[in-house]
Amino acid sequence: MIELKDVDFAYSKNAYRVISNMNLSMQKGHIYGLLGKNGVGKTTLLKLLSGLLYADRGTIHVMKDDASKRNPSMLQKLFLVPDDIKLLRVTPYQYVKLYGKYYPNFKDEDFISYLRDFEVNPTMKLNTMSFGQRKKMYLAFAFACNTDILMMDEPTNGLDIPSKHTFRKILSAFDLTDKLVIISTHMVKDISQLIDAILILDNDSMLMNATANEISKKLLFKEIIPGDRPIYSERTIHGEWGIVQNYTNEESAIDIEMLFNAVLLNKELITNIFNSK
Repeated sequence: MIELKDVDFAYSKNAYRVISNMNLSMQKGHIYGLLGKNGVGKTTLLKLLSGLLYADRGTIHVMKDDASKRNPSMLQKLFLVPDDIKLLRVTPYQYVKLYGKYYPNFKDEDFISYLRDFEVNPTMKLNTMSFGQRKKMYLAFAFACNTDILMMDEPTNGLDIPSKHTFRKILSAFDLTDKLVIISTHMVKDISQLIDAILILDNDSMLMNATANEISKKLLFKEIIPGDRPIYSERTIHGEWGIVQNYTNEESAIDIEMLFNAVLLNKELITNIFNSK
């Protein structure tokens, strides 16, 4: 559904490249977690995919459309939830009347249901809402659009604990057969049980693009014992836990935060493991 080939991007002619020679493929049926430290280009990548920014070099195709042309055929099937929500002087219902018509699969009944789940007052104007309430309204609208591609930048930022639970409940009920979801976040624990593919971005390049199944086959997350040769480990109150190469085809639960730290500290080793057959 999404293909990047040899993509470069910088915010100005003399600035460093935020994205450099990136090749990336993302397929339907997955919820991708886009991870990376501050300033590495996660938000930039989402804006490139939605055509809000234009690559300096290379091509970006979203559902076979050139993203930079922002064709209606692409835009009506794609929705981006930004981290910064604008202050609009309209109610949620008025917002739907203004923008819902641009999304052919938008469902009013779903929107009303999501507002109720998030406990958002549908008659209250957005500019009078708290940041968390505005975020929930935008999430409700995004889910109700039923687009083929849904991208969210820090979607759980500003949400309280019950709202995070509601977010996970709604997303877990999504039929992903013909959909692709990308979640850019630092709050990994909020979405760790939802994502089934992981993208790790660092210093203008993509260090990892792998499904949870691929990661489980290559890496084993376990308690480190004498004789182990960990790729990465951390001392906890329960002993030393870490990651070793999976030679035995054992299954283990993926610790995404540990994986992220391991990839950043052992880039070449991790790359070699995932490139090997």
